[in-house]
Amino acid sequence: MKTLVLCAALALATPAFAADDGAPGLVASFMQAWDAGDAKALAALFEADADLVTPDGVVARGRDNIGRFYATVFANGYAGSKGAAEIVQTRALGASLSIVDARWSIAGAHKGDGTPRPAESGIMAAVLEKDRDGWHIRALRENRGAADLKPFGP
Repeated sequence: MKTLVLCAALALATPAFAADDGAPGLVASFMQAWDAGDAKALAALFEADADLVTPDGVVARGRDNIGRFYATVFANGYAGSKGAAEIVQTRALGASLSIVDARWSIAGAHKGDGTPRPAESGIMAAVLEKDRDGWHIRALRENRGAADLKPFGP
C-alpha cells in the first residue's frame, strides 16, 4: 500500500478556534488516535457523512468507511508511526464552518515486508464543521505533490 493519509491534519489551535475548547481537544484526540493506531477513534472525529481523499487518490465516504480505511492503513504498516501537522492558515466560512490549510508528515511507517518506509509529507485542506457535539472533520484532502504552501504576492 502506498502512502496513506495522516489527517493528523488538524492541529487546530488557531485563532478561529481559540474560544472553543473542542478544537484543541479534536487535535489532541486525532494525534492520540493516530499514534495509537486506533482507526475507530479516528473515524469518530469525522462527521457521519464526511469524506476523505488521500494523496494516492483513494476516496473514503462516510464515517464507517473512513474507519475501515484507517484500519487497513494501520494493518499495512502504519501502526506505530508518528504523525505531525502544522497549520498554515485557518479561515472561518461561517459560525460553524472553517477551512484549514496545513502541512502534514508521517514517520516510522513500514512496508509489508517490515522494512521502513521513507518519511512522507505534503499539504492538505480540511473543512471542519461544528455541531451540537463540537467540531468534526467534514472533508479532508491530502496532497504530496506540493511540498509546501507558499503565499503568492505581497
